[in-house]
Amino acid sequence: MITDFYAIDEVFEKLNSNVDFKNEFKGVIYRLTSPDSQTDEYCVINVLTMVGNQLKEAVLNVNVYVPNLTIQINGRQDSSQPNVNRLRLLNELLEQSLSGVWKPNAYLIDVRSGTTMQDPTKRMHFINKRIDFKKFNITE
Repeated sequence: MITDFYAIDEVFEKLNSNVDFKNEFKGVIYRLTSPDSQTDEYCVINVLTMVGNQLKEAVLNVNVYVPNLTIQINGRQDSSQPNVNRLRLLNELLEQSLSGVWKPNAYLIDVRSGTTMQDPTKRMHFINKRIDFKKFNITE
């Protein structure tokens, strides 16, 4: 049976097997949620919706968190500014890893949309990618 965990696992494996992303990304990839104490780079994959019987269609979130820069402003330490260069690089690698991925007789993964946002609870910004996942659920 195809469930949301199947979609999460396939995207998880795709990111872990992409050499360029894996070599550059310095954090841990989590399923569903991350530990509260996480302060370094990390990624969380979860499913927003999954519908259908014979054709399973899901929308997943892939969020990559990057710690803000620590800089001096008027002689005071500030951690409110995003690490734009790091976010840009990881965003490009996510796009390469998850755009138009077709595994014959298995599934299709594609990037639906993306943006970068500030996490109001941490000194981090994150890349939010909405991922389309489609798989035929037909047995012969």
